[in-house]
Amino acid sequence: MAKSNGSATWKEDEATVLEYIETNAEEIGKFNVLELQDFLSEGNRLQSRQNHYTKTIKTKMASMERIFGVKTPFVSNQGKRASFTLTDEEVSANPIQITVDDDGVLTMTMSAGAYSLFTKFNGRMNDDGSAKKDTGWSDNLEALTAGFYQNCLDNYVSQVKEARSA
Repeated sequence: MAKSNGSATWKEDEATVLEYIETNAEEIGKFNVLELQDFLSEGNRLQSRQNHYTKTIKTKMASMERIFGVKTPFVSNQGKRASFTLTDEEVSANPIQITVDDDGVLTMTMSAGAYSLFTKFNGRMNDDGSAKKDTGWSDNLEALTAGFYQNCLDNYVSQVKEARSA
């Protein structure tokens, strides 16, 4: 629908909503009709809030589609952006490639600088137990070991200890 500037898009979508109300008033009920009309009225009164009312109307109409089975004239994503997807070239350029064979064995290949993408540093400790102050990994092995591998190893050791004590 509209940006918050009273654009022509608001007027076009207002006409669509009014047609929807006129066509489906009986199915959606008087309360819903009055609510949609109120949203349109407020959008016309406050151009700076048209984007808000646009989202509200689309959400309301999607809800009525689910409840009453009356199809909304707006797209199904209800004003949300389309999902972001990588192109095939971007996927192949990813510095971390993972494959899984038929037996479930995972193979991960990391380019030399892939560790720079791993930015979780919470809880890092020096050999003496003091907290590390730096904000980076020195290489792929350190990043992988400190993150995924160490967490899995800690949980595995806990399971072994629990099994032994049973």
